[in-house]
Amino acid sequence: MDSLREMRDRMTSQKDARLRCQVDAIVDRTAMMLHVLGFEEFNVGEGKAFDPVCMECVGYAEGKSGVVLKARRPGYCAGGKIVRPAGVVIANPRCGDSALTGSATDL
Repeated sequence: MDSLREMRDRMTSQKDARLRCQVDAIVDRTAMMLHVLGFEEFNVGEGKAFDPVCMECVGYAEGKSGVVLKARRPGYCAGGKIVRPAGVVIANPRCGDSALTGSATDL
């Protein structure tokens, strides 16, 4: 799903319109099948506190420590359990944030 969505989002020209429509159909069908199989997609909003239970850091950027700076990919749950955490970008812990102490700076 992630690769298909990324490919679709990069299609911008008129030349890509027909292919984009086909990729949209594949993404929609795949999302429907995941739902039928019991998988629910969830998204994380920017500014939300980072929660390692349902989020995975997939990158770093400049910004406020401890919060999601950008959501990169949705997460999935099934039967009330996280089967894939949402991929998010957070502040780099090595940028000298005074809130970080001890081994947390050794990431």
